[in-house]
Order: sequence, then structure tokens, then C-alpha cells
Amino acid sequence: MPYADTGAVSLFFEEAGSGGTPVLLLHELGGSSESWRAVAPLLAADRRVVAVDLRCAGRSEKPPGG
Repeated sequence: MPYADTGAVSLFFEEAGSGGTPVLLLHELGGSSESWRAVAPLLAADRRVVAVDLRCAGRSEKPPGG
């Protein structure tokens, strides 16, 4: 599974498609990249799609403390 290391936390992301204008999908408060499960394949038909789990959400790292 792909993770991006920011130096502070590791963020999980999923990619699909290629070409065209890239699209970055950000989830709602309390959500995760899974929120885009039905939409991402439709967008990926003609562009690169990246759905990320923001810090402390989904499969991204949840560091101790604030």
C-alpha cells in the first residue's frame, strides 16, 4: 500500500488512472479515502486520480499527542 512520508507523519494514498488533468480527492471530516470508492474509478477513466487519507484519518499515521 502506498504511503507518503512527510517527515512528521506517513499519509496513505491510492492512485488510479493516468493522463489528463490530475484530480486530488480529499475526504470529509471523520471520513477517509474510502469515501471516494465509487467516484474514483469514474474519474480515472480519463485522468490521474489520487485519494489521500489526511493526518489521523483512515490508514494514515495517528501520532501520539496533539
